[in-house]
Amino acid sequence: MAMETHVLFRGKLPSVAALGRAMKELGFPLSIPDATGSLEQQSGVIPMRLRREETGVEFQYWTDPGDVAVLRREGIDPSLDRAASFRWTGDENEMLAGLCAAAALARLTDGVVLEEMEDKLLSADQAIAMARETLKSVVREKRTREPGTRPADIKRYLKPILQQRSDLVLVDRYFLIRPVRHLMRGVLLDRTSDKHSFRIWRFTKPLFTGPEAGGLEFGDYLRGSGWQVWQPYFQGLLIDTLAEDIFAQVGKVTTLSEFAASLSDDPWLGGTELFHTGRVAAFVLGGEREQAAEYIRAMERKGGYWKRWAEAQWQFLDRDVAEICAEFHAKEAETAAAWKLTHIWEPAPFPVEVPAAECMSRSADPPFVATPWPARPPGLVEKPPHLPGEVRFAQDVLYRYDGMMMLVPLTPTEAEERHRDFKPYVLFTRLAADVLLLLQYWSGGGSRVVSLEGPSRWARAFFREDCDSGLFHLEFLRCGAAGGSKTWYWRHDRGDDCYRIHDYRNEEEVSRLPVPDADRELLTGPIPAFGELDDLVGRVRAMLQRAGYGEIT
Repeated sequence: MAMETHVLFRGKLPSVAALGRAMKELGFPLSIPDATGSLEQQSGVIPMRLRREETGVEFQYWTDPGDVAVLRREGIDPSLDRAASFRWTGDENEMLAGLCAAAALARLTDGVVLEEMEDKLLSADQAIAMARETLKSVVREKRTREPGTRPADIKRYLKPILQQRSDLVLVDRYFLIRPVRHLMRGVLLDRTSDKHSFRIWRFTKPLFTGPEAGGLEFGDYLRGSGWQVWQPYFQGLLIDTLAEDIFAQVGKVTTLSEFAASLSDDPWLGGTELFHTGRVAAFVLGGEREQAAEYIRAMERKGGYWKRWAEAQWQFLDRDVAEICAEFHAKEAETAAAWKLTHIWEPAPFPVEVPAAECMSRSADPPFVATPWPARPPGLVEKPPHLPGEVRFAQDVLYRYDGMMMLVPLTPTEAEERHRDFKPYVLFTRLAADVLLLLQYWSGGGSRVVSLEGPSRWARAFFREDCDSGLFHLEFLRCGAAGGSKTWYWRHDRGDDCYRIHDYRNEEEVSRLPVPDADRELLTGPIPAFGELDDLVGRVRAMLQRAGYGEIT
């Protein structure tokens, strides 16, 4: 539904630039980026910027006496023989642009404003006052209704923890254990392209890697889609996850040797040079030179680039330890200053510089235990079903450090209602042979994901739905070993009508195969009703066998 407001005036319209200046002088937080020419030549939408957000309002200029007469009301000066209309949709930013522009134009032309929705006639001063009041009201509502991901928002979300724990500190977007000796341990609440959604990184960063290193090379982000701040459960989930999946893990790593040992031995994880070089340095500074040498030899055996990398690391191991320590102490000080950590940094000797008996007291970072902690909100998470055949529902799946959880459990009636309303939900059930089945229904009715989670293997299948035809199509499969990083990937390329298989278990073997006629019946079928599983699961298992991956166990 479109809405309008009109300005009746006499004489010529001002320039677009003059309108932009008038809004600025009135204190309206609007600007016109391309402010050229006269409003009389303006037709269609006037692009504007409300603070940092792009918006605009449709503009129309009336000079025909008959058109202007339609807008006349009792009390309007007959000499006001021209009109300008500002039109917008239901978007709040467009509404603010229209009201503010109309008020500013009325001030410039000594005109009046006709507010069409309430059929109200306003003087220029009254229109300005109404625009200001509307601005305040909308900003107030937005602050209440639309929480964001700015540092000030983060501080508000974490307030219950900050009030309870003095050994945690918020530094910009980083929530860290304090004090810091050699290791920054905590979480980064990172921005995304969606200003109402976080990406959450668990990480441990050695200060000696320098200020230019972001620390995420030594961490990983939390899987899942539960980090939209508008979700009613967001704050409770964030606080609970910080205890269970962040600080319970990074708080156990207190020495540089433990840090180096905690990093994966798989070179395909953390593939940056900083990751591997940092691990070697951590072993050396932690007094574990033989561990560093063993790691260098393992990487060297891979050949290629890693042989050249290993040469530099052998040279590092040949250096004087005191010289290395002096260099890395300087890097620690540089990092602490650049990251604004000087108020929580406690300079300490490296373990290699002190007797083994004194390492924990003089060199190690303090252990952290996530108790006490704000209580978990009731009804937030539950474990998936454990009995074969048991079916449960939830709004989403939560990937915890030690396994999957149901996020915001639902009754079958609530889940079926979400299905009818095209809202996302997840069905959980336990199959035979201890395989957990998840059926994720995504919003919009456009797709479903079937996940099979076995003790040793897992698989995910993506089905694209066409509501017009009532059919689905199996588009891709992704499989892997539990706890492993290398996956097997199958996709049906409908354009070329072939299978493409990427087997990352053997470097990257890529196969392109024609679709067997016998497989076509597996690729397409009728969209199942709510709660129906057998057909989808049967197709996934059959395709895994035919494509050569095997059974999920």
